[in-house]
Amino acid sequence: MLLAPLPARATDWHSDPWKSWAAEHPDTRIGAVIAADGRTASPDDLLRALERAAIVILGETHDNAEHHRLQAYLVDALARGDRKPAVVMEMIGADKSEALARVLLGKTPTPEAIAAALAWAESGWPAWVIYRPIAEAALAHSLPIMAGDAARATIRTVGKTGAPPVGTPEPAGLDRPLGAGLEAALDAELQDGHCGLLPDQAIPRMRLVQRFRDATLADAVVHGVAAGGGQAILIAGAGHARNDRGVPFYLAGRVPPGAVVSVVLVEVASGARADPMPRDPTGAAAADYAVITPRAAREDPCAGLAERLRQGRQAPAP
Repeated sequence: MLLAPLPARATDWHSDPWKSWAAEHPDTRIGAVIAADGRTASPDDLLRALERAAIVILGETHDNAEHHRLQAYLVDALARGDRKPAVVMEMIGADKSEALARVLLGKTPTPEAIAAALAWAESGWPAWVIYRPIAEAALAHSLPIMAGDAARATIRTVGKTGAPPVGTPEPAGLDRPLGAGLEAALDAELQDGHCGLLPDQAIPRMRLVQRFRDATLADAVVHGVAAGGGQAILIAGAGHARNDRGVPFYLAGRVPPGAVVSVVLVEVASGARADPMPRDPTGAAAADYAVITPRAAREDPCAGLAERLRQGRQAPAP
């Protein structure tokens, strides 16, 4: 039986998503919080773990409004009291940092002003209306909002030449090898994310781009910890949240053990036995927590992808 998807809509970051999901969805799996050791945790357990972390990674499916609602809810929860965690966003490239800073330093910054400064409508990311709750929650607490990714021109150059532009330093940890198992797993994910349409010769280039972006995000959250009074929250795709080969891989050795807590937000699957926890090649959990959420309504992501690839346009990164 196919599960009814949830339509994209603006979300209220003030309300408890777990209570809403329980009221709106008969599937009791929705809202479940699964820890790395396989136990079912409570939302309060999750929040306590996030409060103790220096770096919180909230891995999303980009077009799922409920993922952004939960992210905003957690940003709000982590900013209570005198805490001021920095909110680092994958969706904001380094080339937008100055424009973003001008808005945030203005007299009354608004989510609409942020979207305009980022040229969000032309960015290729899903509609601002579903990301808006994150900005609202951050602004409500006067939190730093920071760029997480490299500039688009830098990413393009890495993809074409295998190195960043002259004068742009490589992010830390990029010279650390993934190893054959993790490299093969990343290659398979990249191919799957492009509906099996990538030519074999394109995979090494795309792998490097993915690794460059993961390492860049790791650098950004390290800076975010300093800017956020000891804590940073990374808003990024679920692939970046993976402990085995995502951003935490590039934080190893740079932050104390236990400083990072990764959470992947996983859409409820139609199969009753589907495992929500991502796994590394050995079968071990590849995140600290997985939260099962409603599904988003979407068209077939593979429709028209072959033509977009011919035009040099890629699918959104996981």
